[in-house]
Amino acid sequence: MKKKKERNPPLSNVKVCEGSEKEKGNKKESIMLGVLRASGNHERKHNVTPKTCVLPIRLPDLSEKAKAANLSLGRLYVLLHQIYVVWIFNESNDDIRKKKFHQQGWVNLSTIRLRVICSDKKLREYEQFLVDQHIIEIKRAPSGSKSYSADLGLSTPYRIMPNLLTAVNGRRFKHVKINEYKVLVSIKNDRKKYESGKYGKFENKGLPLFPIHIEMQKMLPKFYFDTDGLHEFLNKLRAGTIQSDRKTLKGLYDAEMTATLYNEGNIRTPSTCFFGERVYTNFSSTPREYRQFIRIKGVDEPLCNIDFKNSLPFLCALLIENPDVFRQVLPDFTPVLDKLKSVQKITGALFVEQCKSGTIYEKWQDLRKLETRDEAKDEFIQRILFDKLTYKQKPYKYLKDKFKAIYPDVWEAIRILKTMTEKELPIIQNIFVDDYGRFEGEKAYHKTISCILMRLESRLVRTIAQLMINQGVEVFLTVHDSFMVPSSQESQVKSIIQDFFIRRLGVDAPKLKTTTYGPVAT
Repeated sequence: MKKKKERNPPLSNVKVCEGSEKEKGNKKESIMLGVLRASGNHERKHNVTPKTCVLPIRLPDLSEKAKAANLSLGRLYVLLHQIYVVWIFNESNDDIRKKKFHQQGWVNLSTIRLRVICSDKKLREYEQFLVDQHIIEIKRAPSGSKSYSADLGLSTPYRIMPNLLTAVNGRRFKHVKINEYKVLVSIKNDRKKYESGKYGKFENKGLPLFPIHIEMQKMLPKFYFDTDGLHEFLNKLRAGTIQSDRKTLKGLYDAEMTATLYNEGNIRTPSTCFFGERVYTNFSSTPREYRQFIRIKGVDEPLCNIDFKNSLPFLCALLIENPDVFRQVLPDFTPVLDKLKSVQKITGALFVEQCKSGTIYEKWQDLRKLETRDEAKDEFIQRILFDKLTYKQKPYKYLKDKFKAIYPDVWEAIRILKTMTEKELPIIQNIFVDDYGRFEGEKAYHKTISCILMRLESRLVRTIAQLMINQGVEVFLTVHDSFMVPSSQESQVKSIIQDFFIRRLGVDAPKLKTTTYGPVAT
């Protein structure tokens, strides 16, 4: 029977003998290796670095209690970090933010992934420990079992106890470094499983990254946040010396931790959504006010953001005016383009002109006597463009009738875009599906207009981004319909965009809005 090799041989097992200088050097290395193994400090298999966890500001010291319970403090921190950070990211999602579940502090976390991060055998112990210490709450089914989410598979709704999130000097969170080797390896394994699709149908539901996105992904580490400037800005907001038109500032304050995490190397792997083909990065989910604090390493000039004015209405106007132009861009929506050709364009000329000039939101604001342009923008996109044709509430029916009276031809085009059936447009059977992969049927017909406009925008932006790389723009960011570049390249990028629309597509270019951010980077 083969003798089993000892895993950590004692120092006495390391043979010492005389020999050449080379052998003596090897002997010293052998002795040192024996010392390391004997002390338990053997060579690490994985290359990992410490991670920063974001924790509730009023979280008490759990180290002694965790030690007494034979639980890893690092894994407890990672579980709390997941709950808090997922809630912050959900806060940036307009649809999720409105739901009572989110407003009460709840998040759904995948049990499959938590078993990797927190150890399969001990996940329940970690959960129960945090419940017993009044750190978190868990929402369970009436039977006492965990909830099930079709999005995440087996999942559990968690929330951090609200009293732990009462702000201290305006902050509801704190940063804590974790160094435990096994915890860091678990985090690394979770990331590998996620990126390789091993979590199956409950994760990675988007499209694979397009080649241009892979090129842009390489640029992400060159960006960072000026966290000192950001912190000063948020303090001024808290003090009231700077005003904001947001209804609530809680999400704006909480998102500060995402900037710190990004600077420490926690760069989110870009993802592409299936519905609109939009790419999402760390910068897509941070508040727009944070963009002024984005910097590029080694670039000693301000950055500027170039975006299309009223992008979605503008693209809608182009589709109505020139459906044939976009056949190569939107081959999957050919039946829609065929139908749009039949729409008369008599009263639609006014709408097209207002969209091209970038004034449609201002016109709607004046017409509706709304206080801000943002209100007009939200109402126009959510209620006129993207909402169902059958309005249940009277105010929404009034909006539809008002728009129809001013732009009857445009409304007919919008009606076509919202009533295409699966027989006319088979592709929607694969796009408009519920959490179980079943086609949603007639109730989802209205989504065609949002899908086609978002895909059109995404495909145009991808093409423009590739042109920018081809013409020497080395580092830039995109957030939906906008491009962030060094100020010295503003005129070049504008020229690329305008040339693409006018010469390549043969249509009018959008009005471009430029915002220059902050002082020079140091």
